[in-house]
Formats: sequence, C-alpha cells, structure tokens
Amino acid sequence: MAKEPSLLPAPLGFWADMRGSITVEYAVLLATVAVGCALAIAGIGAPLFRMYLAHRAWLLLPMP
Repeated sequence: MAKEPSLLPAPLGFWADMRGSITVEYAVLLATVAVGCALAIAGIGAPLFRMYLAHRAWLLLPMP
C-alpha cells in the first residue's frame, strides 16, 4: 500500500526545502521582463522625444 504524502515538509535541510522556489522563479521572470521593457523604452526614448519637440514646435507656430 502506498504511503500518503505528508503536508509537512520533510526535515532534509535547507537545500531540500522547495517551498519558495515558485516565488523566486516569478520574481526572476518579472525582473527579466522589467529590464527588457526598460531597455526598449530607453532605446526608443530619444526618437520619441525629438518627435514630441517637433510636433510641439509646429503647434506653437504663430501662424493661423
């Protein structure tokens, strides 16, 4: 007969405890995605800022 799994973690030591591994995996995944987004925004930031300045200059021209 098979033994039912215990709800308590086995006392095997620090390295055998896997309770926080999913949280760490999600944190690493979130950090990786955030760094990728930050790099993408930084890469496209200068052209967008130049475009903003050009459009602002066109809108503020003193012609009707």
